[in-house]
Amino acid sequence: MKLIAKKPCSFGGKDFFINDEIPVNAVLNPKQQEELGVLSIVSDGEAATGILETGFQETDIAIPVFKSYDGDTAQVMGVPLNIGEIQEVFSIMQMNVEEATKAIEAAKSENMLIVIHACDSRAGVKKAAQKKADNLSSTNGSTNDPAGSNEFVDHSTQDETPSGK
Repeated sequence: MKLIAKKPCSFGGKDFFINDEIPVNAVLNPKQQEELGVLSIVSDGEAATGILETGFQETDIAIPVFKSYDGDTAQVMGVPLNIGEIQEVFSIMQMNVEEATKAIEAAKSENMLIVIHACDSRAGVKKAAQKKADNLSSTNGSTNDPAGSNEFVDHSTQDETPSGK
């Protein structure tokens, strides 16, 4: 028997996202969680043949990210993320800077880091996302960026506290 997350959830202090496999011993009452729509109970035979209905198609969604502004025009690139990555981005954006930095260090998707860098205005989060993306791109030797460049343009200030407001 396998347990597959249908919604973002947390069991045993660990977060799980859509389509993640949840350890059976982490869930006290899997049947109840299945009835609530949190997870699916899949027999080993179904998992082996790939018969798993998640309720979501595993498709990428292009998130528009502005690369540069030039007067009346702007360069926009579409950064593809799947549903689980989008949920993780929003989860990170709701964390405080310290927790977000730790979550970013564990991230494996360069595209996810690009979206976090573009959408989160906190300097500490931007720096962590840029540092992790640089590490990923140097490790991979290539870029996942659909526009062909993984360079971030950092428009953030050094201070994370509002100045005089």
